[in-house]
Amino acid sequence: MARILVVEDDPDSAVVMQRMLTKGGGHQVEVTEDAAQVVALCRAGAVDLVLMDVSLTNSRCQGKPVDGLQLTRMLKGDAQTAQLPVLLVTAHAMHGDRESFLKQSGADGYVVKPIEDYETLLGTLKGCLSRSGGQPTQWGKGGHERGTVESGEGQLDQIADRIHKVSTIPHLALQIVEVVHNPRSSAADLKTVLETDHSLAARLLVTLNSTAYDLPAPVDRLLAAVSFVDLTEVTNLALTALIGDMFKKDVAVGSYNRNGVWQHMICVGLGARLVAARAGVENFEEAYLAGLLHDFGIVLIENYLHEAFVEIVTGVSPKRPLWEVEQEYLGFDHTQLGARVAEHWRLPASTRAAIRYHHDSDRCDGGDKVIVQAVETANFLCSAKGLSSVGTQYIGTPSKSTLRGLSITREGFRVLWDDLDHELVKVQALINI
Repeated sequence: MARILVVEDDPDSAVVMQRMLTKGGGHQVEVTEDAAQVVALCRAGAVDLVLMDVSLTNSRCQGKPVDGLQLTRMLKGDAQTAQLPVLLVTAHAMHGDRESFLKQSGADGYVVKPIEDYETLLGTLKGCLSRSGGQPTQWGKGGHERGTVESGEGQLDQIADRIHKVSTIPHLALQIVEVVHNPRSSAADLKTVLETDHSLAARLLVTLNSTAYDLPAPVDRLLAAVSFVDLTEVTNLALTALIGDMFKKDVAVGSYNRNGVWQHMICVGLGARLVAARAGVENFEEAYLAGLLHDFGIVLIENYLHEAFVEIVTGVSPKRPLWEVEQEYLGFDHTQLGARVAEHWRLPASTRAAIRYHHDSDRCDGGDKVIVQAVETANFLCSAKGLSSVGTQYIGTPSKSTLRGLSITREGFRVLWDDLDHELVKVQALINI
């Protein structure tokens, strides 16, 4: 039995939580929204763990309003209470909010409202209490992740490191990226790299000679193809072929299947390049690789955390996007894992940024933001056309600032919607390459 202090200003939520903790877990529970009482109980050692509501509306400290984040910072900044575990209780569902809350407050974790599964709540508390006592703990809904870590961030590092050790993007693909991003490289340099894999070179020629590219004359050499097709187009074909090999074995889970997410990623790659080109982005070709890999983190979770992924997919709905359910189960989402692994693979900065922020480009800073904005816009357009990564997922409309950053007007957006269909004619050829 543990002594749990519930800091909650909503009487109904407080009653539900108290019932779960006492009847379901056998814990001793005290409920208050009085900030002074919270500090006093914690400093007196009368509490083993605090469940702290983020949005306290009536609490005051020294005459000033205080919310759950501020109150948690006070506890974590006091030597007498710094080691006391605090879990934030939040109904906030905006992308990145909870991650930001943990960083701002120094809390040890969070619990999502409404709390519908008391076993999950009790499991989370047990893990947090074990950790505070010096014991390793498992994080994620239901303890799906194997291995012991100290926090959601620590778990993310652990999984990313493990993936890096046992799997990588094909080495030839990384060589191609390196050549393309070297300003001193030429078409001949790319040809030399591509022809180290004769099978790949043959596949590229077959695709370039297909009706999808409609060349004025057949080509039998890669260097000759550059006369008709831009060098970056050949590069993108090669990267698509190499990365696509990782999707040959299909896996289906509910509304998700691996081939479907690969089709979505190709569509977003093509769409992002179109959007960036229309926006006048100088390095618009970079948007293809950024879009092609933007959802790679989904495949990593499906492959390396499959048991949890099955439950995550079943929880996705138009009102509960994939990233939100991933955060609930794992403590991180596919954008974070994908970006972390992309760092290990030394992918271009614009690609890493798109993987991390393609659901919210407003949070991206730096010179790569416009590429991320193009990927976010393409992700929305492709999903709205029924080409989504997970069938039931709803992708929000890009923000006004995103469209302004791309200089896209309302009329321009409609034109993009129509023109994207012409670009997507290439999808099947790219899937089959």
